[in-house]
Amino acid sequence: MVLHRARPSAGRTAIAVAVLATAVTAVLGLVVVAAGPATATPATWIPDRVTTDAPGAATSFAAPNDVRYTTSGALLLADFAANGVVRRDPDGTWSVVAPLGTDDRSMWNPSALTEAADGHLLVAEAGRRTVAELDGHDVLRRFPAPSRRAVSELATTGDVLFAAVPGSGALWTTGTGADAGTWTAVDGPWTDPAGVAVSSDGSTLTVADQATDTVWQEDLATGAVTSLGSPGDDPGAVRLRGVAVLDDGSVAVVDNGGGRVFVRQDGVWTVAFSGAPDGSSLANPTAVAAGPEGRLAVADYNRQRVVEAARVGGGAVSSPTAAPTGAPTATGTETPSPTPTDVATSEPVPVTPTPEPVPVTPTPEPVPVTPTPEPDPVTPAPTPTPTATSSPAPLPAPTPTPSDVATPTPTATSSPAPLPATPSPGTPTGPRDPAARPPALHGGTDAAPGGHRDASSGAVAALPSTPGDHGDAAARDVSHRAVLAATGAGPLALPALGAVAAVLAGVVLHLHRRHRSVHRSRGHARPGRRP
Repeated sequence: MVLHRARPSAGRTAIAVAVLATAVTAVLGLVVVAAGPATATPATWIPDRVTTDAPGAATSFAAPNDVRYTTSGALLLADFAANGVVRRDPDGTWSVVAPLGTDDRSMWNPSALTEAADGHLLVAEAGRRTVAELDGHDVLRRFPAPSRRAVSELATTGDVLFAAVPGSGALWTTGTGADAGTWTAVDGPWTDPAGVAVSSDGSTLTVADQATDTVWQEDLATGAVTSLGSPGDDPGAVRLRGVAVLDDGSVAVVDNGGGRVFVRQDGVWTVAFSGAPDGSSLANPTAVAAGPEGRLAVADYNRQRVVEAARVGGGAVSSPTAAPTGAPTATGTETPSPTPTDVATSEPVPVTPTPEPVPVTPTPEPVPVTPTPEPDPVTPAPTPTPTATSSPAPLPAPTPTPSDVATPTPTATSSPAPLPATPSPGTPTGPRDPAARPPALHGGTDAAPGGHRDASSGAVAALPSTPGDHGDAAARDVSHRAVLAATGAGPLALPALGAVAAVLAGVVLHLHRRHRSVHRSRGHARPGRRP
């Protein structure tokens, strides 16, 4: 008997094919689910340039407070404490837009700058508390700033100007036409804006709030405000300052306290860079600017330099994901600004930031001042030290002087006349001849008291006693003293002789009375009494 194998039916074949197709589909589905949708790789930034001077325009930077890229790709720098406003063209050539100074064409402590729609440059001057509008190198006008505090950042869209003033508690806006300088506060959930930027298409306003460390975005067409959150893991550990919007919509903001630059991509904040190409860290950066091809420039205030970084990869567009809120959710503190050191260093220098740059009078162009001459030192005349002597020097004999005026006879006075001046040590002195007669003091012949003796006739004429003549009291006083000096008698001689005579008279009188008493007692003694 011959056996025949049964052929599979068409139904069985169809079932097998269906099972196989299902299995393949399931495997492919699992692979697709595991892989997920294709996404772009986030961009990164690599620091590739550091600038500390402007060849041909500035030997060094002192306090770079704000940086901006123009639409042509040029880099603008506002040096708060020196150099004013300088510009680097795309070909690398530096020039001075406006020097630092107090005259009309100079910038007095420029703290912020931006490019207007018409190509004019707007510069906030902290020294004048004004905003200057420049066309090239020419200052067209100045109008008041929104606050006495220094403006940290400016931004424009069309004919509208925005200003962030740390410490003022508001975001300010004004027109750029005839109403420039009439500032009003912009309503919003921000508490104390320190940075402001406008997207390249002018549709979005971005604000960095230093009080809450939060970044906000407002749709200028609808007024809707969205919170972009706070960079960093700990909102209280950052101090936000300048902010910028890149060409792809990403947002960059500087952490003034931590020395970092944050960028928000795909709804996530990441650190773009925090140092220079040489590895030195940023120290109190104050501003960030977005340039062509996603390039970033940072004003590294305390390092006195500008650090630039190039974007690598990327392409993803950042969009707000958080729901709008009406008010900040955290309470922040006022963000201080850094104080520059004298010399930039490669390592961070511990610096206590100040609330804002303090306007100072620039030194490159000082106001001419005529210095006040200091008085010449005067050396006081030395005071002669008296030399002690064992005995007073003898008085000199008076020297006769030629004169026709006779010397009046000295008269006694109630008080002794002052002694004549002591002669100098070099004047020779000697004993006086007792027989010598003192010569006439005012003439070569003897003179009668109160008159003048004629040399030929011997007649005596009375002398006038008018003031200033030789017969006045001063002349007589001089004559008295001269006579006393010539005779050797001191001013106390007469009183002394009188006292001695009185004492002698008293002694004689006492002895006389005693003698008489004894004589009487002996001659007239009474009986019974002892003599």
